[in-house]
Amino acid sequence: MIKVNFPYLLILMLLVTACSHSEKFVQSKESRQKLDSLHSGFNKKELTKEVITLNKDTITLVAFGHVYSLLHHEDVFDSMIDKINEQNPDYVWILGDIVFNNTEQEWSYLLNKYKGLQGKRFHAAGNHDMNFHYERYYGINENQWVAEQRFLSHIGYRYITLEDDVANYMMINMNDSLKRIKQYLNSMLPELNPDKPAILFTHHSVWHKSMSKADDPTSWVQKSFQRDSILAQLTDFDYLVHGDWGDKFFSGKSKYKSKKYNVIAVGNLNEGDDLYITTFKITKDSLWAYPVFVDIPDTTTWKTKVIDN
Repeated sequence: MIKVNFPYLLILMLLVTACSHSEKFVQSKESRQKLDSLHSGFNKKELTKEVITLNKDTITLVAFGHVYSLLHHEDVFDSMIDKINEQNPDYVWILGDIVFNNTEQEWSYLLNKYKGLQGKRFHAAGNHDMNFHYERYYGINENQWVAEQRFLSHIGYRYITLEDDVANYMMINMNDSLKRIKQYLNSMLPELNPDKPAILFTHHSVWHKSMSKADDPTSWVQKSFQRDSILAQLTDFDYLVHGDWGDKFFSGKSKYKSKKYNVIAVGNLNEGDDLYITTFKITKDSLWAYPVFVDIPDTTTWKTKVIDN
């Protein structure tokens, strides 16, 4: 009779499973090269500050994020667009997670809907928008370059810098590496007009401490670095606005060392929750931001969960 050492057998089984898991998710050389190519620099639109002249003393801006649930609730989507247009916005900032699986069908549907928005649109990249979500969640990055290229082909940029009559605006890609974000900031911060307030838009928050962990693929959809690694680079900004927010509208202060930041969170979360957009009124001397709730149609299935998060 053969005697089996069960603890040894269990360890052996775990090692075999780990090895097979590692082999399964190894990124090919071709895929790595294509992803490196996407990360090799910034395109012309990203590195050219756009100057917008509106001849206004007060700018109206609407921002929102984390609304991929609207893919399955067209009546609520239409109601949100109506509510945005009621604000008569000069700009609409869409702060990420507007698609769920990053399919061409989702993009086609959404971009067609957004054609009904008043004002100039700007898009920050969310983790759903720049990844194939379930692949990335389980640590698979073989098709990562396809996912990022899809966002870039539809939006045209991952970073952007603007100036209008009253303020500076910048958006950075929080899915990116800290190295690339700092490269962009070093290139474009000198382009900001020091006589006007500066507003930074992102998907993930730059002031929260949550981050991805190298040994936990399920965390890779989060930002990849601690706030202490980036906040010191953001002293030129008066306001930090992010759209990956699963709670009520938030406006307050965040302190890093001797610098106090005005911080605003504008994202939504799940089907069935109260849905809101955030309206900003901006002058050279001040900024007001407040939530505006979307009217949910009586006939809607909004409270019926469709997406499995």
